Amino acid sequence: MWMGGTRMVVTIELTRLAERFASEKRYLRVKDVSRSLGVSMRTAGKILAAMEKLGLARRWSNGVYWLNVDRRVRALQGT
Repeated sequence: MWMGGTRMVVTIELTRLAERFASEKRYLRVKDVSRSLGVSMRTAGKILAAMEKLGLARRWSNGVYWLNVDRRVRALQGT
Protein backbone atom coordinates (compact mmCIF):
# COMPACT_ATOMS: atom_id res chain seq x y z
CA MET A 1 0.00 0.00 0.00
CA TRP A 2 1.34 3.42 -0.97
CA MET A 3 1.36 5.77 2.00
CA GLY A 4 2.14 8.94 0.09
CA GLY A 5 5.40 10.77 -0.04
CA THR A 6 7.12 14.05 -0.11
CA ARG A 7 8.12 15.97 -3.13
CA MET A 8 11.00 18.38 -3.24
CA VAL A 9 11.55 20.96 -5.93
CA VAL A 10 15.12 22.11 -6.40
CA THR A 11 16.18 25.01 -8.59
CA ILE A 12 19.56 24.79 -10.28
CA GLU A 13 21.27 27.71 -11.98
CA LEU A 14 22.39 25.82 -15.06
CA THR A 15 24.90 28.44 -16.22
CA ARG A 16 26.85 28.26 -12.96
CA LEU A 17 26.65 24.49 -12.89
CA ALA A 18 27.96 24.25 -16.45
CA GLU A 19 30.78 26.67 -15.65
CA ARG A 20 31.73 24.57 -12.62
CA PHE A 21 31.86 21.37 -14.65
CA ALA A 22 33.67 23.10 -17.55
CA SER A 23 36.42 24.24 -15.19
CA GLU A 24 37.23 20.56 -14.68
CA LYS A 25 36.72 19.09 -18.18
CA ARG A 26 35.18 19.77 -21.60
CA TYR A 27 33.22 16.52 -21.93
CA LEU A 28 30.72 15.36 -19.36
CA ARG A 29 28.94 12.05 -18.95
CA VAL A 30 25.49 11.64 -17.47
CA LYS A 31 27.13 9.41 -14.89
CA ASP A 32 29.50 12.26 -13.88
CA VAL A 33 26.59 14.62 -13.20
CA SER A 34 24.68 11.91 -11.35
CA ARG A 35 27.59 11.17 -9.03
CA SER A 36 28.58 14.79 -8.51
CA LEU A 37 25.08 16.00 -7.62
CA GLY A 38 23.83 12.83 -5.93
CA VAL A 39 20.87 12.46 -8.28
CA SER A 40 19.59 9.61 -10.41
CA MET A 41 20.94 9.00 -13.91
CA ARG A 42 17.55 10.03 -15.30
CA THR A 43 17.62 13.36 -13.45
CA ALA A 44 21.22 13.94 -14.53
CA GLY A 45 20.18 13.32 -18.14
CA LYS A 46 17.39 15.87 -17.78
CA ILE A 47 19.83 18.42 -16.39
CA LEU A 48 22.19 17.93 -19.32
CA ALA A 49 19.28 18.11 -21.79
CA ALA A 50 18.23 21.42 -20.23
CA MET A 51 21.81 22.67 -20.56
CA GLU A 52 21.72 21.67 -24.23
CA LYS A 53 18.52 23.66 -24.80
CA LEU A 54 20.23 26.74 -23.35
CA GLY A 55 23.30 26.23 -25.54
CA LEU A 56 25.52 25.36 -22.58
CA ALA A 57 26.18 21.82 -23.77
CA ARG A 58 25.94 19.81 -26.95
CA ARG A 59 25.15 16.11 -27.10
CA TRP A 60 28.26 14.37 -28.35
CA SER A 61 27.25 10.71 -28.15
CA ASN A 62 25.03 8.45 -26.08
CA GLY A 63 25.27 9.85 -22.55
CA VAL A 64 28.16 12.20 -23.31
CA TYR A 65 27.90 15.97 -23.69
CA TRP A 66 30.43 18.57 -24.81
CA LEU A 67 30.31 21.67 -22.62
CA ASN A 68 29.93 24.85 -24.62
CA VAL A 69 30.09 27.35 -21.78
CA ASP A 70 32.32 29.99 -23.41
CA ARG A 71 29.86 30.60 -26.25
CA ARG A 72 26.89 30.92 -23.92
CA VAL A 73 28.65 33.26 -21.50
CA ARG A 74 29.55 35.57 -24.42
CA ALA A 75 25.92 35.50 -25.57
CA LEU A 76 24.70 36.44 -22.10
CA GLN A 77 27.19 39.30 -21.99
CA GLY A 78 26.02 40.53 -25.40
CA THR A 79 29.40 40.33 -27.11
